[in-house]
Amino acid sequence: MRSERKTLLGQYLRKTAKFILLPIISTTMGFLSINLSSAKENIKIAIIPFQNLSGNVEYNWVGQGFSETLVSSLSNIKEVKIVERFLMNSLFKEIAFQSGGFVNNDSILKVGKMTGANVLISGSYQILNNEILVNARFVNIEKATINSGSAIHFRSNLNDLFDLQEKVADEFNNKFKISLSSEEKQSIRESLHSTSSSKAQELYIKARDKYYIGGFKGTEEVIVLLEETIRLDPNYSLAWALLGESYLKMGKFLARLKDGLYIEADPEKYFQKGKQALEKSLSLSPNFYETYQKLGMGYILSKDYKKAEINLIKALELKPDDVESILSLALLKENPEELFQKAMTIDPYNYLVYENFGSYYFHYFSNNIEYRQKSIPYFLKALELNPNTWAANLLLVQMYIENKDFETAKKYAEIGITQKKDDIFNYLVMTDVYSKSGDASKTRELLEKIDLMIESPLVKAGKIRFMMGDNNFSEAYKLARKSLEKFPEFPDLNYLMAKIYREHFHSCKLAEYNAKLSIQYYDKRQDIYHDNVREKAQKLLNECQAN
Repeated sequence: MRSERKTLLGQYLRKTAKFILLPIISTTMGFLSINLSSAKENIKIAIIPFQNLSGNVEYNWVGQGFSETLVSSLSNIKEVKIVERFLMNSLFKEIAFQSGGFVNNDSILKVGKMTGANVLISGSYQILNNEILVNARFVNIEKATINSGSAIHFRSNLNDLFDLQEKVADEFNNKFKISLSSEEKQSIRESLHSTSSSKAQELYIKARDKYYIGGFKGTEEVIVLLEETIRLDPNYSLAWALLGESYLKMGKFLARLKDGLYIEADPEKYFQKGKQALEKSLSLSPNFYETYQKLGMGYILSKDYKKAEINLIKALELKPDDVESILSLALLKENPEELFQKAMTIDPYNYLVYENFGSYYFHYFSNNIEYRQKSIPYFLKALELNPNTWAANLLLVQMYIENKDFETAKKYAEIGITQKKDDIFNYLVMTDVYSKSGDASKTRELLEKIDLMIESPLVKAGKIRFMMGDNNFSEAYKLARKSLEKFPEFPDLNYLMAKIYREHFHSCKLAEYNAKLSIQYYDKRQDIYHDNVREKAQKLLNECQAN
């Protein structure tokens, strides 16, 4: 394994971008054509949750169940690509349906344009008494027409829902006429028979649906749902995999709080739990490529790069064209551009490719302004393909701040806040926009808002600076003392206290004490603190000692 500081991953871990931890990280594109009877053609499928025509919301999860079963089974076929779940979840609210529950022609073309899919699967179901009637079909997106023989119809007893889901998945597998390897057949069997508990599947589907829209609190709710799912069925491999993924997501949230806001947190505990859950999933279903990819990311987060590479290579053995595995592997390479280009060739519509390529220019060339500018078109392309992607939006704001284009930075920061009103980092980025553009009033207003949301030494330091700027040293002193009681090892607070002692109380003796503490605590954790804090504290200390 190569030196951490020489890899793209090393640039992430040096935290050159303050509020990001591993986001996973424009040409005119036409539609692809496909011959569905030929296995040699690339098939990329967009799967829409089946529509409930019964009007009984109690069974809404059943439609997600059909689409999730199809995603889980078809994604294990090497020659088939499935549009990423998060993107389809984002597009779903923009899709219009006909009276029978099928997607209308305009929306079919829109899905193709946004995702590069050449096949769309949609369907509907009705539940009457104890029977369920299912209608489904696949559409050639280029022509927005139903292919001959593409429609399927099933009627079954509601108690036989699992058998019905399997029949629907088998029917579509057969219609694509792809010759399956023994591993692919085994993976499909494992996905279709992951659980026999309808209640466990209902909870899993609800957790899966919430996973893509939940922030910190939403992820906590997902974990509760999945832990109950596994209590009902301890051998539910898909639930174990999503639980592992959710633990990793929670760990990344906590890492952002710890490294971005200097709040005490233990992300490693969740990284460990995530890896354990993913290992459990693989013990039950050892042929799921996606689980190996997520486990690889878990080991990256825990800085065990050898095991990360082993799992990512295994994922690519099972699914050679898996873009997320390729992008994850790129994090471990000294020169990742070749892998980025490969991912872009495989799927030029995948927003993650552009988000990660942009992040590469943003992080790896942190000291080269010219190269960092190359990140902007990649972030814009990522947002064009998926307007709801958080990382590209956040880094784009920071680039526009760097370019002193504060109006554009503000526009994208406002988009971030609109998308995730409960995400504190969007407010922090907006604070940066106001601060750098010289709008002291709005900066102060936002700092007060953030301080009510979460108690952070970084936010306290920002408030103290404003008080000092207003010559309100009395209030600044009170807040600094109170903040240091709670966060005694935060270098910024110690430096500000030293500055208050020197400039307001004219006491170099007291100022020297806090300046030394600022330097001491910076040196103790210099991997996460602002580089110029130590310089400022040392300068103040030198000036006091000279006098």
